[in-house]
Amino acid sequence: EVAEARLTSVAPDTLTLGQVFTTYFRLKALVLSPEWRQLAETRRKLFEEAWGRDKIVQDVSQTDVDLYVRLRRVGELAPDWGGRKLKGVRDGTLAHDFSWLSSVFNWAKRHKVNGRRMLHDNPLHDTTWPREKNPRRPVASHQRFVATLEHVDAVDPEGRLRSILSLLRYTGRRLGAG
Repeated sequence: EVAEARLTSVAPDTLTLGQVFTTYFRLKALVLSPEWRQLAETRRKLFEEAWGRDKIVQDVSQTDVDLYVRLRRVGELAPDWGGRKLKGVRDGTLAHDFSWLSSVFNWAKRHKVNGRRMLHDNPLHDTTWPREKNPRRPVASHQRFVATLEHVDAVDPEGRLRSILSLLRYTGRRLGAG
């Protein structure tokens, strides 16, 4: 384990998923918030369960991505949160999983061990994974809008907030929509 953690004399073309994760969590995870660290650990377990710790990172291909997507969509691969397993996931969750893994691989491209980069390139750059086409966004009811307007003058007596909320409500836009 010590040798694996230090990644002594491991060539980038034989680097395994387990070795990348071990080094990432030993060095990078220290600066993550506890919530992000827990989320990263959950995703690490999912990818290791789907592909195995001994998967050579440079061998990750579209076939591996498709396998992970299929297993997650049908619920065969899901985090175990207190004995409760989730059912299948949507494209947005899959996109977040792969974005995280890609960021780990990008970190490994920039990280050097014994003067050599851990990875030469990110194997996920040659793959495609699902993207959420119709993200779920919260919709406020008319009753909530009216209740908010009843208290808006206490927050902004000049009426700017009331104008913005009314404009958003009657044009159907979201506050962050560009």
